[in-house]
Amino acid sequence: MPVLPSWLAEPLWDQFAGLLPQRPEFDQSHPLGCHRRRIGDRLVFDKLLQVLRFGCSYEAIADSTCSATTIRNRRDEWINMGVFTQLKQIALGVYDRLARCYERRTSVIEAFFDLADTIITVRSVIRQAWTTHRWAARPQRRP
Repeated sequence: MPVLPSWLAEPLWDQFAGLLPQRPEFDQSHPLGCHRRRIGDRLVFDKLLQVLRFGCSYEAIADSTCSATTIRNRRDEWINMGVFTQLKQIALGVYDRLARCYERRTSVIEAFFDLADTIITVRSVIRQAWTTHRWAARPQRRP
């Protein structure tokens, strides 16, 4: 099951990939002139979304397709390049154009994002608690 629905993950990846520089498939600086293929950026991006969504360690997300070290190294590389900051600015720009909220103050926009994050977190907590806890207003079906 995907971490994000495809209608969200695909445009997010398209914008993210547009911010990444072109990289050769093999590292040309390797002393022997060859090396293992570079792990695809899309695969690492999806692994980072899993870490973000599930809140687990890099080791828990790593598998035979991508190691935890590769995930961390690529994350650090992208942070140093400012890719995440640029992606956030793109999202905020689109939000400003599309939102029905006419507020331009950064503090208010950040508050809306905090509210959205809170809703997502509470929904996640309810989904996890649904199978292990009982409470008066518990939904009949698993949310």
